[in-house]
Amino acid sequence: MRPARRLFLLFILGMLLSVTASWTCAMFAKCTDGKLIAVYGDDSVKPLPPDAPAEWHIRSWHHAYGVGIDYQLITECEWMGSLPGVRQGLGPQRTLTLVRVGWPMVAMAFSERYREVQTPVSHFETVWTSGIEVPAKRFPAAGFVRRLPIRPIWWGFILNSVIYAIAIGGVISMLRAVRRWRRRRHGLCEQCAYPTGTGPACPECGAGAHDVPAAATIPP
Repeated sequence: MRPARRLFLLFILGMLLSVTASWTCAMFAKCTDGKLIAVYGDDSVKPLPPDAPAEWHIRSWHHAYGVGIDYQLITECEWMGSLPGVRQGLGPQRTLTLVRVGWPMVAMAFSERYREVQTPVSHFETVWTSGIEVPAKRFPAAGFVRRLPIRPIWWGFILNSVIYAIAIGGVISMLRAVRRWRRRRHGLCEQCAYPTGTGPACPECGAGAHDVPAAATIPP
């Protein structure tokens, strides 16, 4: 197989592993308690969360994370007890949940918005943004349904794919080296496993002939 094709196939396998790792984290990863910043009345959270919509008046920001997962709840609601609550006279009180998953880097994400008037979108756009719902599972200590993300975080997705491709290539190379060693140990051709006997080249496929002087391969 040509090196370019081999590298391409390794990268495709790396991408598949990146998606698998992200979905595994989305299904099973657990968040810590993280941190909570909450203000009340007309005050707003400072500094603003990087992912907060610019026009929102943010009153609560809950950021939790764990191995393979990063969860944020950004809301205009005031924090009441363990969850944000809606109060009269505080505006629309919109809420955004944003979940990023993947390992070793976050590579995929999904998000949901509540109490916000949105223009109608297609089913594909909804799935692209919010992921595929898995109703039977929930994140620990969070009130939203687990989802399988579809939207990639490109820098993390590509980096993870490269890391996995290198790992796959290393494993394949190691397995091939072990196979060659075992065949040599048993007197077999490294390429086709045919018994080589005492000759310098395989009588079946000719492997190893390029290492033998021309005079040695010509009968007297």
